[in-house]
Amino acid sequence: LQTEIAKPEPTTAAGYDEATAALHAATQTFINAKDAYSAFTTAATAEYPILEYAATSKRTALDEACNIEVNSATEATAATATITTTLRAYYESHALAEGVEGSVNMTDRIKNANDPTNNNDWTWTGNKNNPASNESWTDADGTNNHSYFDGGNWGANSWTTTMKQSISIPAGKYLLTAKARAAENVNFTMAVDEKSVELPHIGSTGNVFDRGWGDASVEFETKGEDIEILVTASTSTIHEWFSISDFRLVQLEEIEIPMAGDAEYAALADAIEAAETYTLGFDKDEYAPYKNVEALQALAAAKAINPESEDGNTKEIVENATSALTNATWTANSEEVNAIYDGDFSIQEEHTSGPTTLVGWTAVDGLRQLIKNSETDPGLTYASANAAIFTWGGTTITYGEQDGYTLPLGANVYELTFKVAGWRDGDWPNWMSAALYKDGSEVVTVVKTPTIVGKINQAEGDPFITLTCYLAVPEEGNYVLKLFTNKHTTWTDFNFVKAVAQDITLNETDACNITEETYANVTMNRKVVEGINAVAVPFDLTADQVKAVFGEDAQVYTFEDVADGENSQINFNTKETNTIEANVPVLVGGATESTTKTINGVILKVGEARVEGTNFDFVGNYGGTVKVATNDYFISGGQLYKSAGTTNLKSFRAFIQNKTNTEGNVKLCIDGVATSIEAIENGQLTIENGNIYNLAGQRVSKTTRGIYVKNGKKVVVK
Repeated sequence: LQTEIAKPEPTTAAGYDEATAALHAATQTFINAKDAYSAFTTAATAEYPILEYAATSKRTALDEACNIEVNSATEATAATATITTTLRAYYESHALAEGVEGSVNMTDRIKNANDPTNNNDWTWTGNKNNPASNESWTDADGTNNHSYFDGGNWGANSWTTTMKQSISIPAGKYLLTAKARAAENVNFTMAVDEKSVELPHIGSTGNVFDRGWGDASVEFETKGEDIEILVTASTSTIHEWFSISDFRLVQLEEIEIPMAGDAEYAALADAIEAAETYTLGFDKDEYAPYKNVEALQALAAAKAINPESEDGNTKEIVENATSALTNATWTANSEEVNAIYDGDFSIQEEHTSGPTTLVGWTAVDGLRQLIKNSETDPGLTYASANAAIFTWGGTTITYGEQDGYTLPLGANVYELTFKVAGWRDGDWPNWMSAALYKDGSEVVTVVKTPTIVGKINQAEGDPFITLTCYLAVPEEGNYVLKLFTNKHTTWTDFNFVKAVAQDITLNETDACNITEETYANVTMNRKVVEGINAVAVPFDLTADQVKAVFGEDAQVYTFEDVADGENSQINFNTKETNTIEANVPVLVGGATESTTKTINGVILKVGEARVEGTNFDFVGNYGGTVKVATNDYFISGGQLYKSAGTTNLKSFRAFIQNKTNTEGNVKLCIDGVATSIEAIENGQLTIENGNIYNLAGQRVSKTTRGIYVKNGKKVVVK
């Protein structure tokens, strides 16, 4: 422009026209050059950060690019591009710590670190974001065809997404860098343990690597333990997004870690031994596990340290584990406590809808916490608890799988109570079960068939019923409680304690009406005669209890009848376990006469005492003194009788119901062998001449009261 201005003044009209046109063109060229010069000036005068770990040569190149003298728009544009390229190279050099002597690139420890084609190797919460490549960054070398994790939840008013990965690296100081971008309203961070950095979120234009892309780095130390990389993106604004890729990990410096020696391991062993003196169980003065979560975690961490580890253990790790265990506080029970941590959900996070996680509890398909709300769920006001949980039909919920919230139980009977109600829609639950598992195997199960319950959204009345389950734990150990129902169910007010037995007396002359399961010490006034007794009781008896009630030589026989032509057999089989099940009538042979016995710690169970057969049923009597119907059979004094309708039968005995009015000779068989017990009106049982054997197969020279084998048949001696 100045060249045109300095030219001599024209002398002709045509010359003036040419000069004017030349001045206009030069002026426009000058104006057009402004953007190029402004871009260069902006780039050249910007305050670029000092990147500590970049190579010095890369900073020098950047500074030199900023000091170039330009004399045309073309030169300015080229110089600006040079600044951009050298700046990108400067950041890339820093990310790889090219300025640190001895630095080691350990990016290969991160799986799927850059140019992702899938979401593998990262653990996601919230929306899992699919790889994209349509708006890539541009490297210092001009490459711009990279892929990256891209997403969020575009149509949601608010969302949170995390991606994380645990990696193993040796002890040292590290620099972790990633390329990222996000919308302005996204909170966007990358963290390693307690160290974090804010990732770029300025939108999709500009920044060092164009299209909003920029590098961000977090520096951290590790002493050889695994570290977790965590990326978190969240927003409370609709139509937001984030992108991330190109993770780079460099070890800046190795750290020498002192290793544990004999003294440290000896102190650890002493701490473990002292901690393990605490007793399993929930009895008074024994420890309450969920009140000792930190102590239990300290014990688990201490026991996890292997002194024989090939790589050894750092002195700090062993000393910290020892200190944590030594200083752990163990809380003992001063009274019976609820074994389930916070069974009324009083201190859980308040969720009113959607899946939630509750301390100690897990569920296959999730569970939902319901806070009391008089509008949506007025029925919840009848719960004593602060909240309830809802489970879908077919979902098993468990308690005791989380560390510190296990159920360490003794060999006792425990009482589990809870309230249940129906859901807002659907059918009422009509059965549910409570089971204890040990080492993955089912140990004891109680199935409940509740009466119809209400729904939690009903406007009036209490929708809940309370169920009680008695769970007899056979041996000491850590257990998992599993609860299952076949319909949508609302649960609340869980209580799990060691059962306290009631003192109950059962008289053979009285009716026994068990309306609900009860844990009891039972005093049983029921005469036991020598020899054979037909028995039905509403509780289980172990083999030892059978001996205590019926005598050391008592043997249990179970019922199974078989038709046999014109004659009929009433069959009983020797029970190998020699136990009696609640509400299952049996024969007990070899009994010793007695009248009153006390059986401690049994569970009285609701049910009819009956075993069905083909021609006959074996039926227990709980109704007090009743008459045996005509043509039914009963055993008295070790003999089988056909009733004439005049015989009285007291409670806790059993008779043989003749379902088909069978005529002919009826014999009683044991283990498929006919005994000398037949249906008679009166008479005495005798043993014929010949060899006699006891039930153990031993030949005897004389008999006492009991069951013997003679001529291939079992006989009873009174």
